[in-house]
Amino acid sequence: MKEHHVKIERLDAITEVFIDGEEIKHVKDYKVTSSADGTTELVLKLVFKSDITKFEMSANQKVQEVK
Repeated sequence: MKEHHVKIERLDAITEVFIDGEEIKHVKDYKVTSSADGTTELVLKLVFKSDITKFEMSANQKVQEVK
């Protein structure tokens, strides 16, 4: 299993998360859970402000259609 370096910085309402030195943008909140078996889970809540693009694809379609 590959190991990753995770750094979380929080100042007031601002949270900055870095995974392997790369910043993860738009983090609203996070949750870290550690288990007795030694595994650790990081859950990030991301917020994006943009128009929604609807993407539909049928399993038997050869051409993908974006509406």
